[in-house]
Amino acid sequence: TPFFTPIAGVTVTLTGAANATTTTNAQGQYSFAGLSNGSYTVTPSMTGFTFTPTSRSVTVNNANVTGQNFTRN
Repeated sequence: TPFFTPIAGVTVTLTGAANATTTTNAQGQYSFAGLSNGSYTVTPSMTGFTFTPTSRSVTVNNANVTGQNFTRN
């Protein structure tokens, strides 16, 4: 199993049923609170880096959505 180093300071943008932006913490984690049910796109960005996948489609349906991870290239 490969080991990935978390990256702090990655901007994560949410678009779709709502729009928001947050930044990853020291553990590379991010969250968006209080989202309504609906379809969203989550996109990471950081100057000098690309990410795989470039974005993720997420559907919120009365539950938390976890595991929406990205790998830095």
